[in-house]
Amino acid sequence: MIRVGIGLLVLCGVLGFMGVREWGLSRSSSSVPEEITLKALIARGPRGNPNIVLTEFIPCANFVYESGKHGESWTKVWVPALPLEQGIAQLKQGPNSVTNFQAIVISTNAKNEAEMNARLLQPRLRAMVMNEIHSLGSEEKKLLAQSYPNTDFSKCLIIEEGREPYGSGKLLLMGGGSVLAGIAGGVVLVLGIARRKW
Repeated sequence: MIRVGIGLLVLCGVLGFMGVREWGLSRSSSSVPEEITLKALIARGPRGNPNIVLTEFIPCANFVYESGKHGESWTKVWVPALPLEQGIAQLKQGPNSVTNFQAIVISTNAKNEAEMNARLLQPRLRAMVMNEIHSLGSEEKKLLAQSYPNTDFSKCLIIEEGREPYGSGKLLLMGGGSVLAGIAGGVVLVLGIARRKW
């Protein structure tokens, strides 16, 4: 019983942390996504309205993906992106001429390269800037640095395609779940300790 109680308290903490984080993101988001070019977004930086429709960008040829357990489909893909004019100029010199980037698009919706292209090769991309709650992992940085050795990852914009701010219903559900898990965990833990003493 004690382990169950501890597990519920951990769940309470996780849901509470995620809820606060998502609430902060939703609070700083506009109700209608802001249309913005990648060049302007890079100039503005990660602060400001994270709820966007991204325009005038080009995905780079070299990217990193994570596969599922059996390697049949992707679970996540990280695709560096360049502002349109810069991307056209550099890609004319060949895909390997790009040695750094300032923005990366993350997708958890593309299961393979065809789906990735279908989602990212469009003029207007529904997305959110996620620097406030996400960062690139060490393994992703290591793999990306092989193709883009001059990238300063500490200044890289993290953009998640297809993402929208959580609505009040979802936030309330997370908050309520955290409170219930906390109460249940506390009760189960106390009962478990009391039973041991008996």
